Amino acid sequence: MRVNFFYSAPYDRMLTEMSGLSYSDNQSSEVKKFLIKVEKDWRKVEKKVIKEIEKISKIKFNGDVTCFLVKNMDYNALSHPLTIKIYNDYDKFNDVLIHEIIHLLLVQNYKSAKLLYLLERLYPNKDMSFIAHLPLFLIEKKVIENLFGAKYYRNVLKEDNGIEGLKEVWEEANKINIRFINSKNGIIKFFENELAIR
Repeated sequence: MRVNFFYSAPYDRMLTEMSGLSYSDNQSSEVKKFLIKVEKDWRKVEKKVIKEIEKISKIKFNGDVTCFLVKNMDYNALSHPLTIKIYNDYDKFNDVLIHEIIHLLLVQNYKSAKLLYLLERLYPNKDMSFIAHLPLFLIEKKVIENLFGAKYYRNVLKEDNGIEGLKEVWEEANKINIRFINSKNGIIKFFENELAIR
């Protein structure tokens, strides 16, 4: 799987205007410069990140993805179509990209329906955001710690705790994380076992 970065001026203009801001012609050159830099940085880690995500989740990506870069939008990112707002901090950009491609992995695979079924049984009183993010966070935590270290992961966690609704999900992910790590199973088998023991 490869992430192909792309800039679309009409798409960027639309999201900028939907954010209540004015699109400027300088925006296009700014995002294109960012695209060149981020693509170079991402290519250095892409293969090992993709390999680690697939190894930990025990799910394979279904092909390449296009990642649209934009200057302005109300969210940090969207997983479909994969769209990320540019940052001055390239580590932050990579963190967001890893998060979003794990979202893509979990929804592009037919096994995601089984995962959804398991999570709805385990967490019947939780909303869809909680259910979508819990398996993602388990995978994300292990990928980031394995590749970049525990300190790097703590910075990601600190950042995510400031996002409304994610703190509760991270708390649950950290609570069950040791069982996930010890299970050596992929994400679906892990939640099958969790359901069996409850």
